[in-house]
Amino acid sequence: MQVVTLYIKNMICLRCIQQVEDLFLELGHEVFSVKSGEIVLGVAEPDTDFSLANKELQKIGFEIIPEQDRKLIDAIKETLSESIRKQDFSKNLEEMLKPVINHSYEMAEKIFFKKEMVSLEKYYQLLRLDLSKDLLANTNKTIRQTGLEAGFDNTPQFYRIFENTFGISPSRFRIYFHTQDDNA
Repeated sequence: MQVVTLYIKNMICLRCIQQVEDLFLELGHEVFSVKSGEIVLGVAEPDTDFSLANKELQKIGFEIIPEQDRKLIDAIKETLSESIRKQDFSKNLEEMLKPVINHSYEMAEKIFFKKEMVSLEKYYQLLRLDLSKDLLANTNKTIRQTGLEAGFDNTPQFYRIFENTFGISPSRFRIYFHTQDDNA
């Protein structure tokens, strides 16, 4: 028996996970584990064809992501996350991703968007916004410092993007977060 990991598009919530698991069980596959976006199966043949499973998945809104696409997406996410951890915003996205993309940037953008349902730019912006929320919640840095450290070019840009994304300004977020922290 061979263990195979498949990556499934749109499998996020618990109901989705259960639907995908049930489908593979109905198709006669041995399911070892299932988590968001991933199912691990036991198969008799190492080159098992999952086209029937993929057709059935598509009927209920899911899709098997080809391995090469999954590897590309994982490499992109890791590179962007590393940039956030290092707070290195000196390169644009295309320059930053060049070492992990083995085809054109435009092709990588299309693959990423098709599989993740968000553009590379928006995904990276959301990572930077998460960093800014962490800085607002856990430091006393000014809004300006927070925006700059999260890779935003200027305070008005940071303020506008933060408020448009979360429905609350960075300063109100900090006040709300600290108020909630004090009540805990």
